[in-house]
Amino acid sequence: MPYFHDWVEAILSKMTHSYKPILCLSIIKNVSKTTTGSQTISKETISSDVARFYWEIHDNGFQIRHGPTKNIVDDLVQHAIRKTKLNKPNSRISWRQLSNTLKEPSTPGGTTYLEKIWKKLEDQPFNYMNIPQRTLILTTSGIEIPSDSVRTINSDRKILYDASILKLIDFLGKFNRSNSPNIAQKVRKAWKGGGRPSYPSWIVSALEFAHPKPRNCELQINGKCTVIATEWDHVIPWSHIGDHDIWNLMPICSRCNSDKSNKKPIMSYIRKTETRNSLLLNQLNTNPPKSISAAKLQDLKVQLQIANTSSLLRTNRQSMP
Repeated sequence: MPYFHDWVEAILSKMTHSYKPILCLSIIKNVSKTTTGSQTISKETISSDVARFYWEIHDNGFQIRHGPTKNIVDDLVQHAIRKTKLNKPNSRISWRQLSNTLKEPSTPGGTTYLEKIWKKLEDQPFNYMNIPQRTLILTTSGIEIPSDSVRTINSDRKILYDASILKLIDFLGKFNRSNSPNIAQKVRKAWKGGGRPSYPSWIVSALEFAHPKPRNCELQINGKCTVIATEWDHVIPWSHIGDHDIWNLMPICSRCNSDKSNKKPIMSYIRKTETRNSLLLNQLNTNPPKSISAAKLQDLKVQLQIANTSSLLRTNRQSMP
């Protein structure tokens, strides 16, 4: 299957920015699953998909280096975010709001953000992908995918998707090992979109089991605390950890949570959470709640055991700037 090998070679070839696998993911996503003839994906669609990935990174607060050199596309997205926020300085902007800004000129009388992003994609990675024209054709309106290439994508969509995601994770992992853990989770969340996911029900059940109501705020910042906890806090901030891990969640009041935000947690809070984790692991081993399935219960116990033996809270705190 020469077309399949063309795609795999393009995905796995050398790269200096994160554009290429994101571009491949956009092509794989937008090729119709029902059409067998050639297809054209517009440059606006491709540019929007690439821009949305970078926006999701920022919207989640993830601090990620995108490569060894300056990332022009990420800079353009950040500029558009700042421009959008001029009318909503204290509000979280939505993708719809940002996508409208991306269709506007980035400078008075200049080209739009999306056009500039497309120009960057034309320069790189297209010049470095070495994909034969039988597989992908760059046109003035976007990317034409010939019919044989469409059939290849449809028959091997999952393999090509996984290869692109793993290439992106591997590339970004090289530049974020010390300052941004859990790159795989962050990349998958950013491409999937939808913002921060809700807490899994079994995680909430375990937390409520460990902290029955009325539950106290475990941080208790002087002058801020209302004592009664109404929220769950990521001890190591969500922006750094990128997941809802049982060993990293504690009850907190809204005022303390707002004040703590994504700051580095104090050591007394780390020690308190470690103590809670040890107690919770013992409770799950000796008297587990019936509301959690056996499989999820085992997952929780493994998470807590690893967190305790590997000092995950301290390790992640040390990696924070």
